[in-house]
Amino acid sequence: MRGSYWAGIVALLLMPNSSLQIAHAQGGHSEIVCWGENENGCSAHEYTYHAPCGFLGYGGANPRAMINYLCGSGPAGVLKGFATSISAPQPGGQCGYAWFRVVCNN
Repeated sequence: MRGSYWAGIVALLLMPNSSLQIAHAQGGHSEIVCWGENENGCSAHEYTYHAPCGFLGYGGANPRAMINYLCGSGPAGVLKGFATSISAPQPGGQCGYAWFRVVCNN
């Protein structure tokens, strides 16, 4: 447990502008997430946030994890947002590519 805690902290510190991205998504804002190995592979669709393979401990796209990361959760783990698919996932890289919009509730 302790190792995964520190791994998460290190991952957050290594992400460029992570605090700005989180603040942008909260409060009724949205992010278009591209989840895939290389950011170069995201160019097939518009996106505002790149999540690489392995992000948050998931090998492939996980909209619920991104909602929790960008928007947070309330009592009993109820997520403070929702996700909608932008397009069908595409093969490529180590985990494929997926695009979805995360919208945070106020």
